[in-house]
Amino acid sequence: MKKKNSNYVKQALAAMVCCFAMMTSCGDKEEDTGKEDVAVYVCGAEIDPEDREDGDMKAVLWKDGKKQFLQPSAGKTSSVASSVFISGNGDIYVAGSEYDEESDDNAVLWKNGVVQPLPRSGSDAGAYSVFVSGNDVYVSGYDDEWDDERDDTYAVLWKNGKEQFLTDGSNFAAGFSVFVSGNDVYVAGWEEQVSDYHAVLWKNGVAQYLTDRKDGSVANSVYVSGKDVYVAGSEGNYAVLWKNGVPQKLTDGREALAASVRVAGNDVYVSGRDGGDHAVLWKNGIPQTLSGTEDFAVASSVFVSGNDVYVSGFVSDGGKLWKNGEEQTLSGAQNSIAISVFVK
Repeated sequence: MKKKNSNYVKQALAAMVCCFAMMTSCGDKEEDTGKEDVAVYVCGAEIDPEDREDGDMKAVLWKDGKKQFLQPSAGKTSSVASSVFISGNGDIYVAGSEYDEESDDNAVLWKNGVVQPLPRSGSDAGAYSVFVSGNDVYVSGYDDEWDDERDDTYAVLWKNGKEQFLTDGSNFAAGFSVFVSGNDVYVAGWEEQVSDYHAVLWKNGVAQYLTDRKDGSVANSVYVSGKDVYVAGSEGNYAVLWKNGVPQKLTDGREALAASVRVAGNDVYVSGRDGGDHAVLWKNGIPQTLSGTEDFAVASSVFVSGNDVYVSGFVSDGGKLWKNGEEQTLSGAQNSIAISVFVK
């Protein structure tokens, strides 16, 4: 049973940042002013190159291209950093997961490099997105409660460390992205029904299914601009952007996904993967290819700062950061994935 749950954690992470997306992305509302003294944060994981499928992963945070490892809790052998958010007072929050094959998996939050396991009701949990609003810290993810009789997996939201269930546990589910707008808390994710995934948007804990449930779909990222709610994800083999629940297909139907969405003024940016195995950024529906044809290439997160657009992602040779379409340097990014970017 432990092996099943450990595999589920890895599959859920891969779903977020790759074909059925940490990823990710990460809903974060604060926009930088575009000043020259901005700092660029990217989080992700370094992967054992000798054992990419089942090998240990180490959570990583890059600041201005310089890599540091985020230490897991005592006894944990693997960790992944899925989302980074810098608060108004400069505190660095990173949400992620840590696990091994012998003990329970943890959803964790690093604050300024110090790891804090988030409370869970079940045996295993994972955290995919973090958002800070005022003095409140929100994290979305999943909680897996199992025994010899059942295996219940809940989509969950932690607010200041207190866990809230978004689903009843009868189906696999997870919250991939959290965004706070005023008094409203949005979580984008998925719930499995009839052996397929279905995109869900929870607003203040109330679920809205974004599809008719006929095709597999996932909601990877949510962003709120004024009265408009944008959700990036996938439906069938299409990369999709939902605006106020209405879908717009960004691709022609080959295997693709939209991993992250951000709005700046009148422009809507979506990062992801097109049907030609490229990491791609769409601006108002028009694609810009960021990578060549690669195995598992994906642009996992987008952030707009002034006139500059930053995109994190990964291709077959490691994690990447693009600024205005030009590749930037991430030290030691070979055998890594870059999942989330935040500019402050």
